[in-house]
Amino acid sequence: MSETDLIGQGVVALRRQLQAGTLTSLALVNALIARTEALAALNGYVAFDADALRHQARQRAR
Repeated sequence: MSETDLIGQGVVALRRQLQAGTLTSLALVNALIARTEALAALNGYVAFDADALRHQARQRAR
């Protein structure tokens, strides 16, 4: 599934996929990071730590 496909889904659908194991936390986080970086010119965040997000996703997967 592409990053665009993931971003276009609602939270309920994403949660179902996470629970079913068809989507990993890391894949979702990577899609969200890519989207945030693509829209960086909007300055949507005061602080953004992509490495911390990936670390948390990996911890969740354990």
